Amino acid sequence: MSATPTEIACSGIWCRFQDPAIGNLLILIAAVIGVFGSYWIYHKKSKDREASIRSALAAEISTIDKMDKLAEAWVEDGYDGRNKKIPKSEIPPPSHLTTTIYNQNASQIGELDSKEVEKLVEFYRAVEYAKSLTAYLREEGDDAPVNAHEALISLFLRYGDARKDIVEMLNGEKDPSEVEIDDATRKIGGGIELSEREG
Repeated sequence: MSATPTEIACSGIWCRFQDPAIGNLLILIAAVIGVFGSYWIYHKKSKDREASIRSALAAEISTIDKMDKLAEAWVEDGYDGRNKKIPKSEIPPPSHLTTTIYNQNASQIGELDSKEVEKLVEFYRAVEYAKSLTAYLREEGDDAPVNAHEALISLFLRYGDARKDIVEMLNGEKDPSEVEIDDATRKIGGGIELSEREG
């Protein structure tokens, strides 16, 4: 028997790829690799985006670290909000309490853990209230009611610990369950003015 032209042309390992079963298996393997590769790329991009959001928010929150120190200086100088109001010239402009990165990434913050999102929203609610309160006090000055001055001092004093906890949470150093945004900060941040500063 003599060899057919197909048998002559097909010799070695390459002949096995002409078998439809092997060809289908190779297509299946390529498809599985493609699906897993796409998922891995999507997952990596998602994690990179999440890390970028965390890093940007931590940087923004870290830049507004002077508020708690400012409130401590006010208290040392005898400005308690009740008996001695904060001078208008010492109240920082609202722009010093920046929320630009938070606002620009609001739609992407949901990519973070839900407990982290909850803490961030509570914290930034307090920051937004502090911004409106500083704007109000800079405009009204001594004409502003005593409890507005008192609320600003109280908020700034409590703000420092919450700020540090949030930055540690975003850096992965603290679990969201360990982040404390105390009730007074929540109340003040929610717009409830204190008539008597809590110690």
